[in-house]
Amino acid sequence: YLKQLKDGCYSVCFFNREDHSMNLEFDWARLELEGSFMLRDLWQHADAGNSEDTLEHSIPAHGVLHMWLTPMPGSKE
Repeated sequence: YLKQLKDGCYSVCFFNREDHSMNLEFDWARLELEGSFMLRDLWQHADAGNSEDTLEHSIPAHGVLHMWLTPMPGSKE
């Protein structure tokens, strides 16, 4: 799930509907967003790098990974 917000940020959710954990590898370029973004894991209340790196995360069975993407200053061309 991807939602653009009024302030230029994005909310991105990954859902695991399986009965076992899922190892996620996600290349942010797949979203074709303009610019680069700082990432924040909303459940862990922790910074999680930036959109220039592949996201690697384990999502528990029936779990959710909810990321907040904030534009990096000067990243839009």
